[in-house]
Amino acid sequence: MSRVLLLLKHQGNRRLLNDWLQKKHEIVAALDLDIAFDLVIVDALALAQYQNELRQRKAREVPTFLPLLCIASSEDGRAITQRLWRLVDDIISPPVEKNEMQGRIANLLRTRQLSLDLRLHNAELQKRYDELTSLKTELEIKNSALIKLDEQKNNLLGMVAHDLRTPLGVVVAYSEFLQQGSGENWGAEQRDFLAKIRSSSAFMRHLVDDLLDVTQFAAGKMQLHRQNIDLAALIDENAS
Repeated sequence: MSRVLLLLKHQGNRRLLNDWLQKKHEIVAALDLDIAFDLVIVDALALAQYQNELRQRKAREVPTFLPLLCIASSEDGRAITQRLWRLVDDIISPPVEKNEMQGRIANLLRTRQLSLDLRLHNAELQKRYDELTSLKTELEIKNSALIKLDEQKNNLLGMVAHDLRTPLGVVVAYSEFLQQGSGENWGAEQRDFLAKIRSSSAFMRHLVDDLLDVTQFAAGKMQLHRQNIDLAALIDENAS
């Protein structure tokens, strides 16, 4: 139920509006403008007397709309300054009719409710925005850490692969040397063992070379040397 503050100097209008509105609204008759209310109805005399308090209260409500409905005759209007009229959101001239008054009040309260809904919506959007900003910052920090870890990983792989390549090259070279100089001093089983040592060590060196290529590629330093190959022969060699 909406709360309506009756800030009226005219006692007859106050009693009349109280009778008209009390069934649909909670009527507030206190003169304390710090209390909670959704609409204030004033007459010209009350508007002039409480203009500073009303201006401050409406300012505190921003961005929420706090409507002010003024009951003023044409004579009252000529006596009120333009600056004071800027406080007023709607004016109704006496004699006041019940249906017209209720319609004006309903429109003003509907506008206020829309402003309240908009404020809640904006608050929720701001909350989501703050959450997204926080997540973005957190992701940037984690992404920076991952980039550093990836660089360290690539550097470590590069060092390990480079250090493995040298002893594997020695194994390949010595196995080739032994194969070439074995002659008849080697039996078939020994020659087979030596061939397996050479092929396995050569295969491992190729793997290390590939690992070095991967680290170079990840670091953006990969240089491609393109050449024509026999794809069928390559497949047969690796599938056999």
